[in-house]
Formats: sequence, structure tokens, C-alpha cells
Amino acid sequence: MSMEMPTGLFQFPVTKLCMISTGAVALAASVSNCKYLFIAKYDPFISQYHQYYRLAIFQLGCINETDVALIILIWYQFRSLERLMGSYKYLSILSLAFIYTTFSLAGLNILLNKLLPWKIWNSLSTGSLPLVLSMFHFFKEYTPEIYQFQVLLAQPWSKKANKKQHVWHLNDQFLVNTLIALLLLNQGLVGITCGFISWLCGVFIDKGLFPGIERWRLPLVKKFFTHDSHASRDVARDNYRESSDVGEEINAPIRRYDTAEAGNTNSDALPLDDENANDEPQRSLGVQFLDTFRR
Repeated sequence: MSMEMPTGLFQFPVTKLCMISTGAVALAASVSNCKYLFIAKYDPFISQYHQYYRLAIFQLGCINETDVALIILIWYQFRSLERLMGSYKYLSILSLAFIYTTFSLAGLNILLNKLLPWKIWNSLSTGSLPLVLSMFHFFKEYTPEIYQFQVLLAQPWSKKANKKQHVWHLNDQFLVNTLIALLLLNQGLVGITCGFISWLCGVFIDKGLFPGIERWRLPLVKKFFTHDSHASRDVARDNYRESSDVGEEINAPIRRYDTAEAGNTNSDALPLDDENANDEPQRSLGVQFLDTFRR
């Protein structure tokens, strides 16, 4: 498999679905003024109003527009996982991670608030932060580092000749790590707590402590990805044929020129007898000496 990622999202339908749904749900909630539906707080929504549906849908919509932009960028960077696993398996693992993170966060939130006399964990994160952090483990585990680079930081205000330099060793995953850190910090302590628990869920899914990674597959959607894979292969085959045809068109004049040049070379070549026929007859040395004075 080539290390270069294909351009566009035509070969990544699940990534496209995640990016579009993240922006579309946030936009629809903002237009319809129903962002409050995605806020999951134990007090008062769970303890007083018993609105348990909030624990099931809090990952579907973002409250902050900054979270929307960050999550969309992170989904785009995760397209390498879809290329590695395949669209059908990638979507199945996403659904499995969504189930485990939702049940883990909701269960722990209710359990801690009921057992402890004070509410140290009243609200959950908003948006698909838990799902993203769960898949972040898979990204770090199965995406190879292609290159590394160093960043040298010096003190520009120092007048010494030998300025003290700080060296940062970074790699090509620096952008993803930065986006994840910004997403966690943007939601504060709640985001960091939910992100850590969700990352543990991803580790447990990958290691088999949470069952389902090998056998869990979504029903009724495989045929769509089979069709997309056939379409992708057809497009790739057509592109290969077009490139081959272009190559043939480019090489055909060269071959014709080579053939014509070879033909001209053969036609210009005279037989041995014709070449000797154009030469002057052989003369004796005396005749050549007398001809010199005659001319």
C-alpha cells in the first residue's frame, strides 16, 4: 500500500459521512435553536427531570463552533484508518466505540453522583469528543510515522554569542496531536476527564478487554460499501486505461518517427557495387604524375 494518501474523499465514504454529519447536525441545532438537547448534566436533567435520553445523544451534536471545526479536521486526519481497515470495518468499529464510550461515561457519571454525597462530576462533554479520543488510540497504534523533524528555539533577546537552544523532536503526526490537545482544552476539565476515559475505552476495545472488535459488524450496510468499492475499482481501472491510452498516443509518434528514420537510413544506404561504381578507375603512378601537370 502506497504511503501517499489519495486526494479528495471519494474513496473515504465513512470519513465524508462523519465530517458532513458533524457540521450538519451543529448547523441544524443552531438554526432551530435546540442546542440545549445535547447538554448532558446530572443536575438537573438526570436527577430531577429524568431526561435519560440526553445520555444517549450528547455525542451527536456540538455546542461550541470551535469544537465543530476541530472535530471535522480530526475526522479528515483519521481517513488513514479507513484506508487501512476498509470502510465497512471502520464504520463498524466506530459504532462499537460509540456504544462503549456512551455506556461508560453515562454509567460512571450516574454511579459517582449517586454514591458520593457531593457532585464532583456533574456534566459530560459535548460533541463526538469521546468517539474521537477512542479512535485516537487506533490512529496512534496503527498509523506509521513517515518522517520526523526538529524545531530549534533560541532566545532572541539574549546578547550572548552562544545562545541556549531548545530542540523539539516532532513527526508527521504533530498536527493530529495538536488538534486533539486543542479539543480537550477547549472543553476544560470535563473534556480532559471524558477524553481520558474514552481513550481507555479505545485501548480496551483494541486489546480485546471489551469484546466485539473481531465479530461486530453493522448489518444492512455492507452492500452500500461493496457497491462503493466496485465503483472505486471501476474508476481506478478507467483511469489506468486512460493513462495507458495517453501513453500510447504519446509513444505512437515516437515509434513512427523511429520507423521512418530507420526506413530512410536503409533506403539511403547503397549496395556495395553502386558505391564502387561511382569511384574513378584505378590509374598508374606515371599517369597520375602526368595528369598533375596537365591540369
